[in-house]
Amino acid sequence: MRKLIIGTLFFCGFILNCKSQTSNSVNGIYKTNNNLSISIAPFGTGMGLFFSDRRVFGLKAEGNNLLIGKTLGNTEETIGRISFTTDGEKNIILIKYNDDNEIRAEKLKLTERRMEFKNGKQKLVGELILPDGSGPFAVVVQTHGSGEETREASRGLAYLFASNGIASFIFDKRGCGESLGKEWRASFNDYAYDLLAAVETVSDVPEINSKKIGLFGHSQGGWVVPLAYSLKPDKINYCIISAANAVTPVEETIYAGDEEFRIRGEGEQAVKEIHEFRKIKYEVGILGKGIDEYKSSILPDAEKKPWFKLTGGGLPDNIFWKENGYYDATPALQSLKCPVLVLYAEHDISTDSKTQLPLMQKIIPSTNATFKLFENANHMMMKVPGKDFTKKQMPLITHLADGYIDTLIGWVNKTVK
Repeated sequence: MRKLIIGTLFFCGFILNCKSQTSNSVNGIYKTNNNLSISIAPFGTGMGLFFSDRRVFGLKAEGNNLLIGKTLGNTEETIGRISFTTDGEKNIILIKYNDDNEIRAEKLKLTERRMEFKNGKQKLVGELILPDGSGPFAVVVQTHGSGEETREASRGLAYLFASNGIASFIFDKRGCGESLGKEWRASFNDYAYDLLAAVETVSDVPEINSKKIGLFGHSQGGWVVPLAYSLKPDKINYCIISAANAVTPVEETIYAGDEEFRIRGEGEQAVKEIHEFRKIKYEVGILGKGIDEYKSSILPDAEKKPWFKLTGGGLPDNIFWKENGYYDATPALQSLKCPVLVLYAEHDISTDSKTQLPLMQKIIPSTNATFKLFENANHMMMKVPGKDFTKKQMPLITHLADGYIDTLIGWVNKTVK
């Protein structure tokens, strides 16, 4: 297993531009008289409606209103609509269901502050979301999952924290949204220093308690958060990693492929053959190992197999894989001495919770570590009946995983009190 060489990279987290405003878009948190929290936030390419009792639904626009989908992934069938009004200075949503039941909720006053900052020469743009009140607040600084991700992907979780009195800082990944750069793919080392620059930035904000700064990372972020902590442990007070891996990205990706092929109905012999072929592909693409044999015999033989079309395109040789493919997560995980919350989902087909949970329990040394496996949950921590492709699960999803909100918010509140 090849280790990434983590060099010394100068970084500076400082504010170039700072703009505060009280959110006046439909996005935000609303509360009913009986203290039910309702969030409207981006989800995927659309919008989502999230209740504090774990219910989740997709939304679609109709004029000045929003239609509530039957499920998170089914907005063609609707169960009600949301209209918006004002009552003096208060912003109000009215949810009217098809059975004529109604919910009235008032929008909470959040401060959403756009902030520019830098990691060396890398310009990044984020947003600090502050609960109502004067603070100083504990804050969760969120990093990214895989792919081209803007801060909108983190907004829903930020609203969940804010509705419980916890600030959040979310930012656009380098090369995405307002953050500069032609290439979003980078080393985990670069991502970690981007995250630390965000930590430096929020630590200087008067409304933030600089002694209660935590990190949150889901999926790919589960590699980045421990690495960031290992580089600047004195700046970070607690860490949350969700669907994280103690193995390399190559091992995680091959596992995910195996699960997908099984779901497609491939037999175990075919899954084994695909597994071995993909393992060789990563060695060739990342390390250049055995490229002549790959071109002359391994690839031609694979092309004759009925499963070959399922194995993707060319070699995995882009910047991300070259920098991170065989990253060894163990040293960073062994540095975690702060309070740590580690979350897994039973039906995750991207992260092998059966192997990764016990690995994390073995590696992480913190005496204040909490490990939680959510039953009947997928990679998104949504409640599902079993393992399947997310696209097929979406029309069935109406709830977050049982206990997810209580575990996450309860742990943070207990940790920062």
